[in-house]
Amino acid sequence: MADKQTTATASLRLFGRLARRPKTGHSFSPIFPVSLSSTGHSAEAQSGTDFGQKGAPNGCSRDRSHDRPAIGSKSRRPCYSPTCAITFDKERNELAQEHEYTCRIAWTGNRGDGTRTYRGYDRTWDVVTPGKPTIHCSNDPLLGGDPTLPNPEDLLLASLSSCHMLWYLHLASNAKIVVHCYTDDPLGVGEVHPDGSGQLLRATLRPTIVVAEGTDIGQAEAIHHEVHRYCFIARSLNFPITYAPTFEISAG
Repeated sequence: MADKQTTATASLRLFGRLARRPKTGHSFSPIFPVSLSSTGHSAEAQSGTDFGQKGAPNGCSRDRSHDRPAIGSKSRRPCYSPTCAITFDKERNELAQEHEYTCRIAWTGNRGDGTRTYRGYDRTWDVVTPGKPTIHCSNDPLLGGDPTLPNPEDLLLASLSSCHMLWYLHLASNAKIVVHCYTDDPLGVGEVHPDGSGQLLRATLRPTIVVAEGTDIGQAEAIHHEVHRYCFIARSLNFPITYAPTFEISAG
């Protein structure tokens, strides 16, 4: 019994050393299998860092991508893992690795007078995360947004659908199911209350999946119901998600 306790104590000390944040100029690479857990907030968000510039139009028009080390430089952590910490997942009774994810949102709707009047500004913005393509966005067309641009609801559905797709492909590969093509047209249903508040009530993923000849369609369909155990986005949402897949057999 004493030997087991000594071993457990030594293991916890090892994980404690691994959990320490790396010194400046060094990235952290886990050397053990990790479990998936919820994300935290960026260091900049915690410190209240203002991405804007005093005196600049809109307060946020300055391109500050050069304020951070360039991607690939030794002083920048890998973009997939800005920071790491070892936590204990009580639900699963196991160690987990916590990551932080960041993005940068820049409002582009200032016509000159800011938000002086309700109809005097546009509800448009860019996702301008350094090192990634810019995404031009607007609000829901039902609220006067630009219907040609993605809105938050579009982006949420896209995140849910793409996360589900990636895990589906992973699990299908593990099950020796060959997928040749995967497209999805997810449907989200929301409601708006008289005071303007609202929420998404449910979502249905409706992928069309082309699989190799001889595939067990029942097994291929069942994988969809396994994905919710792993998908970061689905596990973070509080509305029901259902699946209505369509399968086709590859002609090749």
